[in-house]
Amino acid sequence: MMKKFLRILSFKEKSPLIIMTTLGLVVLLMGSMSFGATKWKSSNTDRNLVLLSKPFSPGFMMRWSTISNFQFPVTNYGILGHNVPAGIAGGIWPRGSGNAYIFGGGVWFATIKEGHKYVAVGYNPNSGESHFCPGPIRFDAEGNIIRKWEDNPEDILYFSTDYDTLGNALASAPDFAQGTTWPIRDANGKPVYVSGQDMYCVYNDADPSYDSEYGPASQPLDIEIHQTVYTWGLPFAKDYFFVIYDVINRSGTLLDSCWLAPAYDPDIGDAGDDRVAFYEDDPSLNLGYVYDNDGDEGWANPPGVLGCDFLESPIDPNTGEQLGLVTWRNWIIQNDPKTDAARYDFMSAGTKDPDTAPGDKRFCAATGPFALADGDTARVVVAFVMGKDLETMVSNDKLAQGIYDSNFETPKPPDTPTLTATPLDHAVLLSWDDIAEKSNDPLTENLDFKGYRLYRSRTGMAGSWELLAQWDVKEGPPIEHSYLDLGDDANGDGVYDFTERLINGVTYYYYLAAYDEGDLSVPSLETPVQPGKNSVNTIPKCARGDIADSKLPSALTLTQGGYLGNVSNPQLLIKDQTKFNQLFAGHVIDMRVTRVGSDGTEYLMGISVIDTTTNTVLSNHTIMTGVKQEGAGEEETLVKGSFSSDLIWGCLQAKLNYEFTQLTEPFALDTFYISQGDADVPLILRDQLFGTTNTGEATYEVEFLPGGTLSNGWNYLGMKVTNLLSGQELGKDYWVPSHAETFGPIGHYIIENGEYTGFVFSYAGWDPIFEGAPDHVYCTTSVVDTITYTFSHYICLCGYRIRMDYGGLYSDGGTKDFEAGDKITIKFRGGVRGPFPTVGTTLRAVATPASALTSKSDVEKALEKIKIVPNPYLVGHIAQRSGDYARLFFVGLPAECDIHIYTVAGDKVATIHHNNGEGTDEWNILSDGRQRIVSGVYLAYIKESKTGASVIKKFAIVRGGFRHIR
Repeated sequence: MMKKFLRILSFKEKSPLIIMTTLGLVVLLMGSMSFGATKWKSSNTDRNLVLLSKPFSPGFMMRWSTISNFQFPVTNYGILGHNVPAGIAGGIWPRGSGNAYIFGGGVWFATIKEGHKYVAVGYNPNSGESHFCPGPIRFDAEGNIIRKWEDNPEDILYFSTDYDTLGNALASAPDFAQGTTWPIRDANGKPVYVSGQDMYCVYNDADPSYDSEYGPASQPLDIEIHQTVYTWGLPFAKDYFFVIYDVINRSGTLLDSCWLAPAYDPDIGDAGDDRVAFYEDDPSLNLGYVYDNDGDEGWANPPGVLGCDFLESPIDPNTGEQLGLVTWRNWIIQNDPKTDAARYDFMSAGTKDPDTAPGDKRFCAATGPFALADGDTARVVVAFVMGKDLETMVSNDKLAQGIYDSNFETPKPPDTPTLTATPLDHAVLLSWDDIAEKSNDPLTENLDFKGYRLYRSRTGMAGSWELLAQWDVKEGPPIEHSYLDLGDDANGDGVYDFTERLINGVTYYYYLAAYDEGDLSVPSLETPVQPGKNSVNTIPKCARGDIADSKLPSALTLTQGGYLGNVSNPQLLIKDQTKFNQLFAGHVIDMRVTRVGSDGTEYLMGISVIDTTTNTVLSNHTIMTGVKQEGAGEEETLVKGSFSSDLIWGCLQAKLNYEFTQLTEPFALDTFYISQGDADVPLILRDQLFGTTNTGEATYEVEFLPGGTLSNGWNYLGMKVTNLLSGQELGKDYWVPSHAETFGPIGHYIIENGEYTGFVFSYAGWDPIFEGAPDHVYCTTSVVDTITYTFSHYICLCGYRIRMDYGGLYSDGGTKDFEAGDKITIKFRGGVRGPFPTVGTTLRAVATPASALTSKSDVEKALEKIKIVPNPYLVGHIAQRSGDYARLFFVGLPAECDIHIYTVAGDKVATIHHNNGEGTDEWNILSDGRQRIVSGVYLAYIKESKTGASVIKKFAIVRGGFRHIR
């Protein structure tokens, strides 16, 4: 059940840094930062905006929302929806379409002081200006308001998507946010995030120099506004956003006869044919809307409808209820109120204007009158809602109303993962963190992460994303945190030819969505596109040409404890040297081989390749061996086979051979007995669990070793288990009840300790007997505090459990327990002669590190491999965005070199100083004098900077009409 929203309407301010939000008490903690944006002021009477001649500081900033379908800019000085630097409309829907619905807007606050009507304006639709400056009102040492605004690093525009769960700035956050912390906190100091992207800022009107109308008729009111915007990318919440205006009186006196109104200039395409109306079908919604008069703006789809829902207002002290929406005004540009008095009268009219003739419309939704004591706060909450038509907009508005009524609590997808992209030669390596897998849904309080979907696009626009891969905790491949995009393997042969691979020099966009389980009422949700977070773009590029190739050893090294059995000639081969250099130079790469089970008729073998340096599983393969589970029958047979993997990460191949003698009988337990010592301990076959987990005949010797006394007084012996046929000592393993299918894996044994005193038998077989005790021990008869403890044990081998029942749990017990030096022999027959590799068998290869070539002769050989693409240059190619964006690429370059371009007649055309440390550079096909190059054959003289090695390359340019190849 969602919580019912508790409206907080008006309250006494305790401190400049304490406010109330819909989530309760929050503390605003300011950090330190620098600024890079600039405030622009403009006049839009004729839509040709110009800068006003006033001094402005970089502290005035504008940022764009990034995750919802409603794309809009926000400033930290009161203007919302207006693209201030460009002087154009900024409220775009759907995202990326360029279809504008909001030219600009902000909040108006009005009051009467000493008989004069004053209005503080967040956005003036006639001039484009705001009376506000970033930050809270500040006071000098004498308690006087500081009237001259100064740039303060605390006064930025905060986006929640720049901060982690602890409220610290992410590495991907803008420079001005680095070193800051998220300012909205609960009473315990924990950061409070409400929506998919919260936007928060504070601004004030104390500096009169930012009011072009300043004078007797327009004065600072000394108010401070805390503005919060909530926006989501969820399917049911992506087409609307909320704006909360908390207005705090800092004047030191009572402000009376106050009115508060969001005032906006909507423009649906052409500004001159908009209409504004109040939704009379359900007045309780307090909903106004804007629509296009003729429904035709020349867009791909007919224009939609923009709604403004007035959700919250201050309390009427006479009734104890909200004042509600009192005035709804709409008017055309020619009737813009030009003075504070005219604006006050507009806001306080107490009327709801009807739908009138089309024009360049504005609207305001006002509430009042109310009084605001010094330090008190008045709040207004509005929602801006989009829909393809009026019916859809109203439906979306009701969803928005539901979110508001639920204290802004919504089902949420997993936390947004951070995606990084590393460009490679005709490939891109993508990697991400696991934060999504650890996130809780705020409503269910459950970890409901289910998987990832990775998408690719050539444009990054909505509707252009193509699914590359998917990982699911319950279905499909296991969860990964990296993916190598090689292109599109159209024929599924695992080989990416030049028509299928990614193209160097072309921009590719990627989007990683984490999705959850969903439930009966809410479908599965996935994290929306968030540029710079889970959505990135990159350009594949060739590696440097002056790097010595990384190599793998010809023979792999078997790590300690591994056993290959009858597997031979394991190899890791480099198939694409350039990609291998970029991905694995200096890395440790393991190939792990083991028998992984049966398909019911024959045994399977698993082969994994792992980059141990990055702990990345590069590939997993399961092969049918041809070894039959039921045995060969009348005669032994020789089973041979080999394995060659497909291309692994575009550059590696794993290979091996195997040869087994298939015995006539299926694998089974043969005999077991005490083979050394005079112990009298009953040995009893308990059971066979989960099928056999080995396939080869074996004779195991269990040797009891000297032990000691545990801290609880119990005596114990150590144990060692050896396969006498192979000489291999078995590793230790544990029985985890929830994963009992791993019981007794190949090459390992399990010992279970059971205490038998007074018919009490307890297992301790999947962990040491108790914390601090050694594992895999055999407990012997012990006397502690006059109590005699006797024990029964299981030893688990190859899926069989054999009880050593000295304690007499399933027998009469023994008369003499095992001692150090005693041995048990356990034989298995059938299956194969020459067993499969044991669990954990690892073959290791260490790649040589990458290093720059140093000799001139080696560098000269590398320069010969440089390519100029495309060659010939036919004016247009896929890496060009337009005919005016001509680019020719030099690939395989050393870290530093000079590229001198000549005509065949020897005339120098251009020089490129290549020093970016990469293997690729580009030429814009302009001469050093910025002239376009004519068709012809040209020579590139390339000279490496350190050794002086050089090479000459020939290429051609063909001029003509631009042809953009998709």
